[in-house]
Amino acid sequence: MWRLLQALLRKSTANIEWMLIAEISGSLAILPAMGIDLFTYDSDPLTRLLCALPAIPIVAGVLHLCLVAASITEKCRRVPSLVNALSFGPGTQRMQQHIVEYMVHSNAGFYVADVKLSA
Repeated sequence: MWRLLQALLRKSTANIEWMLIAEISGSLAILPAMGIDLFTYDSDPLTRLLCALPAIPIVAGVLHLCLVAASITEKCRRVPSLVNALSFGPGTQRMQQHIVEYMVHSNAGFYVADVKLSA
């Protein structure tokens, strides 16, 4: 089951990592453009603010997307502790320890360009 989760995370990340990088880059490029718009127009402050307003949901959405991806990694990090706390009956402690070690060393999580996203 753990291998399936790990493979699913790796495959889904590989499929969307360039889209995610493009979204992050685009939202980072929006911020200076928004600042330039706010301070270079000669119109009244309300009009300048209204021109910059559409960029705020885009940047907030990309930030939320990154936080959700990082929360997936954090959830994967806590699973070995959960498995270690469970009791599978007498005589299974050694197998349980092997499973927990495998989970820890598999380093499952959400990766973008081979960099693990974490909070």
